[in-house]
Amino acid sequence: MSYYRFVGASLLGLLAVPAIVQPVYAALTADQVANIAKSVTVRIQISPITNQNGSGVLVGVDGEVYTVLTVYHVFEDRDRSQIKIVTPDGERYSLVPNSIRRLGRFDLAVVQFRSRIRYSVADVISSQGLTLGKTVYVAGFPLPTTTITRPALNFIPGMVNTIPDRPEKEGYQIFYSNPTLNGMSGGAVLNEDGKLVGIHGQAESLEGTEDTRTGRNGAIPSALFMSLLNNISVPVTPTPRPPTPQPRIVPPSGNNTGSNRTAESFFDSGLAKYNKGDKRGAINDYTESIRLKHPELHLPYLGRGLAKLELGDKQGAINDYNEAIRL
Repeated sequence: MSYYRFVGASLLGLLAVPAIVQPVYAALTADQVANIAKSVTVRIQISPITNQNGSGVLVGVDGEVYTVLTVYHVFEDRDRSQIKIVTPDGERYSLVPNSIRRLGRFDLAVVQFRSRIRYSVADVISSQGLTLGKTVYVAGFPLPTTTITRPALNFIPGMVNTIPDRPEKEGYQIFYSNPTLNGMSGGAVLNEDGKLVGIHGQAESLEGTEDTRTGRNGAIPSALFMSLLNNISVPVTPTPRPPTPQPRIVPPSGNNTGSNRTAESFFDSGLAKYNKGDKRGAINDYTESIRLKHPELHLPYLGRGLAKLELGDKQGAINDYNEAIRL
């Protein structure tokens, strides 16, 4: 049996899931979220000789094959034959040959390993429920420091402090106050319920410098990678929807009208229409954004695919997702 775990988004609803009415529960305590982080976060050992490593999150399993989601830059300019996945129980696994795969043009990658041991996989929920001031937790394995000289999971609370209207370079769009360290790239960004809402991978520096950090760090949101995971996965087994709709991050819809409208303005208005429930209007605007050659052309394809899926056009959604991956 194979599955990826996703919560509360018809984006991945290729299997029909009836709405389930459940009571609304309070957020988990920090130590409860920490226990989840411990069970789904892995260390990516770059070499047994050096101290270099990255982090990753267990997001899927197909029989004995586990899939880890991380950031692509962990693998750049590395001897991939030496890389091992270190699971929460300390076991080390070689990679499935040729399993490292970049997701679209984002700073994201998946990699696989085999194990007969049963490990937990993360619940993934759409990051569109995040708003400024929300608590998030970042988990990963920092490089050795003068104080902590051996690999150890670092679990850091903080809050969302910036959400740009559209993704920055390589997909980064959620920024937070959590003080992360080198080596945590690829680690989990979890919400107050312990659900995966992003993959950490960026430490902000002042423009023109690399060493002067601002203290703000960034992640690629799950809203961007959920469909990409679905397209490379085995059939999805979604978990039930949350009892109430999540608020969405709504970018400015733009006031451009007429023939002077740009691909970017059509993309923004398409996203705004989608968030207001106008799926057909969103499809029309995304199509115009594609026709006008949006500079990040995979984004309107992803948006149109989501809208098509929620209108029941599953094949059309798959076609758009595949085109987004190709781009």
